[in-house]
Amino acid sequence: MPANAAYGAQYGFRFRSQEREAWGGVKDFERKPKPRVARGTFPMVDRNAALGRWFELLRQLDLVEPFLWFPQPDVERHWLREAMLARATDPGLMSMTEFDVDDLPYAFEEVL
Repeated sequence: MPANAAYGAQYGFRFRSQEREAWGGVKDFERKPKPRVARGTFPMVDRNAALGRWFELLRQLDLVEPFLWFPQPDVERHWLREAMLARATDPGLMSMTEFDVDDLPYAFEEVL
C-alpha cells in the first residue's frame, strides 16, 4: 500500500516509570521499559487498497499479533531508532471521503 503519513503524525515513547514520595518528601523511582509508539493517519488512500489491505490487515492482526513497523526504510541512518516489532493499539475508525479514497488511522506500540 503506497502511502505516506499525513502531517502531524506522532512518534515517541509511552513512559511507564513510577514515582513514589515518602512522608519526608524523598522521592523513589521504579524505572520500567518504555515502548516506542507511533500514531497518525495515511490520508487519501484508494478505497480498494484501504479495504483490501489495511482494513483486512488490522482485522486479522487485532491487538494480538506483532509485525515489523518500518516507517522510513529509505533512511538508513535511523533504522535502529524507527524500526520496531510492534502491535496495533486501537487506532480509531477509518474516514470515508469522496472520490473512492479513505483516510486510514494507525496506532502502534513496540513489543518489549
